[in-house]
Amino acid sequence: MGAPNDGDKSWFDEPRNINIIVWTLVLACLGVMVGGEFIHKHGHFEVEYTVPGFYGLFGFVAYTCIIATAILFRKLVMRPEDYYDE
Repeated sequence: MGAPNDGDKSWFDEPRNINIIVWTLVLACLGVMVGGEFIHKHGHFEVEYTVPGFYGLFGFVAYTCIIATAILFRKLVMRPEDYYDE
């Protein structure tokens, strides 16, 4: 086992550091989105060319749908806490 925590705070315990991580991620995503407009994509549908940031938006919507489906599926298959003790 590891040594007990002596009350030392982790780097992630500081809200300022979390803000730095979040804003760095936001800037990286915006940079990739803007940079993607300067390369030629070989899309199959017109919407891929006309909507700026289409692939990022599509990925966000798809991931949101996956999470929503997982929440619904969890309600379907969830068992009581003492299910195996009976």
